[in-house]
Amino acid sequence: FSAMREGLNKEALAARGMQEISRREVPLPGRAQPALLIEAKLQVGQQMAHRWLLVVPDGLRTGLITATLPGNSPTATRTAVEKALLSVAMRAEVGLEEQRSTLPFRFVDRPGLKLQRVVAGGAAILSSPGAPFGTKGHLEWPSMVLAAGAGPPVAPDQLAANAIAALHGVGALHDLTITDAPEETRYAGQPAILVRAEASGPTPGSKLRIAQWLAVLPNGGRLAAIAQAPSAAFDAAWPDFK
Repeated sequence: FSAMREGLNKEALAARGMQEISRREVPLPGRAQPALLIEAKLQVGQQMAHRWLLVVPDGLRTGLITATLPGNSPTATRTAVEKALLSVAMRAEVGLEEQRSTLPFRFVDRPGLKLQRVVAGGAAILSSPGAPFGTKGHLEWPSMVLAAGAGPPVAPDQLAANAIAALHGVGALHDLTITDAPEETRYAGQPAILVRAEASGPTPGSKLRIAQWLAVLPNGGRLAAIAQAPSAAFDAAWPDFK
């Protein structure tokens, strides 16, 4: 909290295009340590906007919540936004199904693939029921990652190269080798590329088989699915992956 409070000084805000209007410590319900509320204005295109940054201390974590309104918003609207900010509560734990509801996509679990974790920013990790998720040993079981992200539009003739580059960029996959020519398909209702590959497994000499679907959405966003399983288990897991 102290590092973030110091890092969000006037100079740092100015470097991000924000001109500070005010900063003050504010009490939050049921919390001994006050939060920091910063108000600023910034240029968005041809329009001036009003922004709040609320920095919330919570033990070992710190929350940063922002809100932005057009600069010509009525006073009542600004008051309502500030009231909403000051009502924030932080929980130690959020249930998995509630986390699922925050994802920017929807999916249905399969018998051999159950949701295990939601990663902030738009990713879901699924694996076989009973897999020791969270340990290196879970790579010995079929698993899948679904992820959404931002990016510039990609020309259709560059989609395959983009998909291969994205797969090579997955740091958890070692000694990656593309095994088949990229295949044109559809994913999430969009033209997509299916890339098949192999990589080193979790134990010496073992191999993983991998399939990645990558779709570039009309707004430039990306939706990817990366499935992996030990070579001997991949074919049995394929119906659930697909």
